[in-house]
Amino acid sequence: MNVFSGKTALLDFYNPDKNPPLPLVELPSHPFEGDNVRIYAKMLTLLPAGNVKSLPALNMLMRASEAGEINDSTEGLSSTLGAYISNKTSPQKMELLRFFGLDLTLFGGPAQVEPADVNGGIYAAIQDGMRPGWYNPGQYSSPQNSEAHVRWTGPQIHRQLPKINIFAAAVGTSGTMTGTGSYLKTVRPDMVNLGVFTAPGDRVPGPRPIDLVQTVDLPWQEVIDAAEHVSSKDSYRISLELCRQGLLVGPSAFICCDQPYQYISDYFTKLDSSYFPPIYNTELLDKDLYPYGVDWILSPSDAFRLLYPAHGLQTPPTSPTELEELKDIQEPLIHAHAMVIDLRSQNDFKRAHIPGSKNLDIQCSGSKNPFKNPGILAELWEVLRQALVPGTKDMSNKSVLLVSYNEEIAYVGCSVLRKEGVKAFALGGGFEKWKEAGLDAGTPTTRH
Repeated sequence: MNVFSGKTALLDFYNPDKNPPLPLVELPSHPFEGDNVRIYAKMLTLLPAGNVKSLPALNMLMRASEAGEINDSTEGLSSTLGAYISNKTSPQKMELLRFFGLDLTLFGGPAQVEPADVNGGIYAAIQDGMRPGWYNPGQYSSPQNSEAHVRWTGPQIHRQLPKINIFAAAVGTSGTMTGTGSYLKTVRPDMVNLGVFTAPGDRVPGPRPIDLVQTVDLPWQEVIDAAEHVSSKDSYRISLELCRQGLLVGPSAFICCDQPYQYISDYFTKLDSSYFPPIYNTELLDKDLYPYGVDWILSPSDAFRLLYPAHGLQTPPTSPTELEELKDIQEPLIHAHAMVIDLRSQNDFKRAHIPGSKNLDIQCSGSKNPFKNPGILAELWEVLRQALVPGTKDMSNKSVLLVSYNEEIAYVGCSVLRKEGVKAFALGGGFEKWKEAGLDAGTPTTRH
């Protein structure tokens, strides 16, 4: 009768084994109707929590409970739930998370990071999860993520649609595709699994561009047979069409965690702040607001090729003789459509620098990694905006290489310049990596 009662009522309500299968709904219209293709949507938004993420979360928590890592009597558990998120997360989503009782810790840098990025929130969560009394489910590497879909989603779909030919799912942490796709392959070996990724350089809540899924430990690459890359414009357009037809799905379709919670802001208007968990690193709420690109950081060899294409040097010098020949060239070495801006101190710049570069001593941060210190990042971002933006007219139609003590400082500068339309790059590893690569690090006394 679909009634849940007793001490375990809530647990039973969330347990798919104690619920009827979620609906599988055929789309009323689509572009492939003329080819006799029938498309069905698995309505995971009708789960008790309203989104597919509740399945791996439930499975990981159930397994952790079975292993004794957590237990129902953990003192203060409800008051110590937290999320590590990008400072570029929308205010609405931050309010939603706080509405459900999570305290938030903000991280600067790219909005979507690889799990292995030591500057990102995912890596920080993994490290903090190792502390005594802490627990991090680790959705990016835990096999219990995809196991949830082997356990529930895949079997449901096969029972409902035994002649399924193609399974498509957006890929973010890859749990849905890995688990559901691998299960369906065991019962329908000839079927095709289609992984759907965000188009490169674009962003849709939930899924990721394929280059940001490479370091996810789940074996999604072994499961998918084909891939599609979808723009955010198309994602939101189709989402709007489906919602108007009666299927309330987000821009990443059925796996999207976001639904139109329309009244969250009213809670924050009517109740004072004591009712809601805090936000940490609030200095990042109005700083470091621009996008980042994973391909903006160049190795010394790639940076060399960017600066010196006019001399036909496709690779860095491989011997001292070649390097001396390069130094003897009388014409300016840096290509006319390239520029190097060195952000280090004036004294360090005078001691050694890339020939032809310009010094812009920002007098901020030193060699510290700004992504490890929100205060430094906030200050650095503002300093770089004031120092770099006024000179962008001279950077038009140029590729600009930013150099600093480390790549992170230059990376922040790239974000600032890219916002202004400048094609900016950061020297990977900082200036010392350039020197270690055996590349020219001339001084005013040795260069013209």
